[in-house]
Amino acid sequence: MSSKGNDRKGVRDHPPARVLSTDDIIERVRNTDVIPPGELAELRLKLSAEYGLISSELQEVLMRKPDKWLEYRQTDGITTDKLADRLWDASPDGKFEVSARMMLKRIDKMLSGLSQRLRTYENEAKNRY
Repeated sequence: MSSKGNDRKGVRDHPPARVLSTDDIIERVRNTDVIPPGELAELRLKLSAEYGLISSELQEVLMRKPDKWLEYRQTDGITTDKLADRLWDASPDGKFEVSARMMLKRIDKMLSGLSQRLRTYENEAKNRY
């Protein structure tokens, strides 16, 4: 997603064609009793790539935040830091920041769960269970 647009609707405006989304991965894990280790590793790889992309987009937004925040503070009528923070939070970049941070937490939890399942498979293969 280009960081130049100010009309952000979510973490990404146009996802690539037929790439598993985080929702697809959640549904796959929730609705399948056994997922082969190779597929789990592939899901982890996709989630890791998504995490990196979102982090990069968030970094661009956070680089603009101090300048925009200072701009808010220098505006007549913006007399408190809290009000400037609220203006930032209401802006498209501020909304994107919140959305991206929540998505990163979500992905982090999914990566953790997939890693645990892979460790379990590994231990089962070594007859440790």
